[in-house]
Amino acid sequence: MLNQFSIEAHISAGKAVFVCALAADCEHLVDMGCVATVANGEWPDIFAGARVVVVGEPGLQDTVDELGAVTVLMSSLDIRAADKPFLGSMVSRMFEVRAAALAESKRQAAILETSPPIALEQIAVPEKAAPKIRAARKRKAAAPQTEVEGRMVLGSGADAGSSPAPSLNSAPAAAPDIPQDAPEQDYHVIEPAPVPEPEPAKSLIPSFGSLASRWAAMGLSTATNGTPHANASNALHILQNDASLLGHVWYDTFLQRIQTGSQAPREWLDDDDISLMIYMQRDLAIHKMSALTVRQAVSYVATHDRRNCLKDLLDALPEWDKIGRCDAFFVDCFGCEPGKYASAVGGNFWKSIVARALRPGCKFDNMVILEGEQGIRKSTACLAIVGPSFFMEAHENVMSKDFYISMQGKWLVEVNEMDSFSRAETTKVKSVISCTNDRYRAPYERAARDHPRQNVFIGTTNRDDYNKDETGFRRGWPIRCTEIDVELIKQNRGQMFAEAIARLKAGEKWWLMPGEETRIEQEARYAEDPWSEPVGKYLASVREATAADILTNALAIPVGKQMRQDLMRAVSVMRICGWKKANRVRRQGEIVNLWRPADWFGKPGVRDG
Repeated sequence: MLNQFSIEAHISAGKAVFVCALAADCEHLVDMGCVATVANGEWPDIFAGARVVVVGEPGLQDTVDELGAVTVLMSSLDIRAADKPFLGSMVSRMFEVRAAALAESKRQAAILETSPPIALEQIAVPEKAAPKIRAARKRKAAAPQTEVEGRMVLGSGADAGSSPAPSLNSAPAAAPDIPQDAPEQDYHVIEPAPVPEPEPAKSLIPSFGSLASRWAAMGLSTATNGTPHANASNALHILQNDASLLGHVWYDTFLQRIQTGSQAPREWLDDDDISLMIYMQRDLAIHKMSALTVRQAVSYVATHDRRNCLKDLLDALPEWDKIGRCDAFFVDCFGCEPGKYASAVGGNFWKSIVARALRPGCKFDNMVILEGEQGIRKSTACLAIVGPSFFMEAHENVMSKDFYISMQGKWLVEVNEMDSFSRAETTKVKSVISCTNDRYRAPYERAARDHPRQNVFIGTTNRDDYNKDETGFRRGWPIRCTEIDVELIKQNRGQMFAEAIARLKAGEKWWLMPGEETRIEQEARYAEDPWSEPVGKYLASVREATAADILTNALAIPVGKQMRQDLMRAVSVMRICGWKKANRVRRQGEIVNLWRPADWFGKPGVRDG
C-alpha cells in the first residue's frame, strides 16, 4: 500500500507517465517535464495488482530514504530498456531539486538562530538624512517598548526610564496592565505586517497528454514551455510524418503545378494552405502557425516528390495489338484523300505527340493544319484526340507570356483561324512552333526558368489560301477534311498511342516527309499576290531586273509614289516567280540589287549571289 508521499511511474504508449498521490507532487513532476499526472485513487484498473519495482540510478533508494519525502516505484508492465534511463534521470532531477530546497531551508534556519542582535546605531545612514535620522532614533530610544498580545506598544515619554528597549532577538516582555481610562494619546498599537503567502510555482511544461506523444512521434522541436515551434521545419515534419497527410502532396512535372488528392487528383489551391494551417492550429495546438509557413513547407515537400500524370497514363495503356492505325488516321477519321503524303502526316502526328510527352523538349517544328468547312467539328476532333484535360484552344497572343503559361499542362494546343493571321503574325507562329524550350517567370516565382516544350500544335482554318509566306510555309502540314468521325477517334486513340510508342521505341523518326508531295501541298495553300501575273509577264521578257524595274515597268507605279513596302512586295513576287538575288550593281550613282532567273545560276562561271 503506497503512503501519502508515494509516486508511481509507468510506461504508456512509449511515453513516461507519472501517477502521484498528492496534488503538490503532481505539479512538481509536471515542472520536471512529465507527460501527465493522475492523483492517487484515480489510477486505471489496469494497474490493480501489478508488480512494482524500484527504478533509478544506483543509490537512489538510499537518497529516497534519507529525504523521507517520496518513494519512487514503477509498474513492470511493458517496460522497455530504452525508457529506463529516461525515467531514472527524471527521478534523479526531481530528488536533486528537492534536496537542494531542503538544504536551503536548513541554511536559512541556521542563519536566523545564530544571528546576533542588530542595534539601530549600526545601520548606515545617508549623509544628507543623518540629522533627521539621529533625532528620530533618540526619540524612539527614549520611549519604552512593549509587546501586547503580538502587538508592539509604544509608551509615552513619562515612562521612558522605567524599562530598557528590547533587542530584536530578545524574548517578548509581559504585557503591561493598561488602564481602561488611559488617555488615547499616551500610547498606540502597531499591528504586525501580514506575511504574504508564497505564490504557487507555475508549471513550465503543461500536461498535454496524448498530444505530446503525437508531437514526439512526428519529431517536432518544442519551446521551453513544451509547445512546438510554429516554423517551417515543424510544418515539414508534420507533412512527412502525419499519417493523414503523408503522400497527399506532390509536384506534377507535366502539369507544372502542385497536386493533391488520392482518388481524384487536383491542383493545390490557396484554400488548401488555409485548411492545413487551421488543422495545425486547432488539432495539433500549434497556435501561431501561419499560412505562409505552411505554403513553404508544402512547396518543399512537393518538389521532392515529382510525378508525371501523362507518363503514368501512357504507361497504363494496354499493349499494341499490332494493327496499324496511325498512318490511315486522317484518311479514316477526317476524310482526307489517301496517298503517300496523308500517310506520312498521320504517322508523324501520333509519333510526335507521344515523343513530346516522353521526351520533353525534343525537336519538332511542324504543325498539322486541318482545313474544312465551318461546322464539320474540326475543334471537337482535336479535343477527342487527347481528351478535355490535355486540350487547349489558344486565345492569347502567341508572343505573350500569358500564352506560354496557359499552355503548360496541355498536350495538344489548337491555333484556330489560321487564315486571319497577317504575314507578320504567321512568321511569329512559325517561331513559336519551332521552339523547344520556353523560358519565363511564372506567377509567385522570383526568377525565370526553363520549361521544356511538352506539347504540339495543330491548326484549323475554313479556307485553303491562308498561307501568306512566299517561302511556302514549310512548317505546316495541311490536311483537307471532308467528313470527321469523332467517335472513331475516341474508340481507337488508345491503340494509336500504343502504336506510336512502339514505333518510337523501334527507332522511327517523327519528322520525315516525302519532299515533292509535301512541297506541292504547301504551295497550293499560298494566297497568290495580285501582282504575280503582271510581274511574271514582265520577268519572262527580261534576263535581269531590280525591284524598282518591277514597280516602274511591270506595274507602272510612278517613281514619286513608290514606297519601301512596295519594293519589299516586289521582291517577294520575284521570289515566287523563281528569281534570285544575283549581285549588286551601280545605277545612276546608286547601289541596287540585281535579280536573275534561277536557271542563270547554273551556268559555268556564274557565282550564286
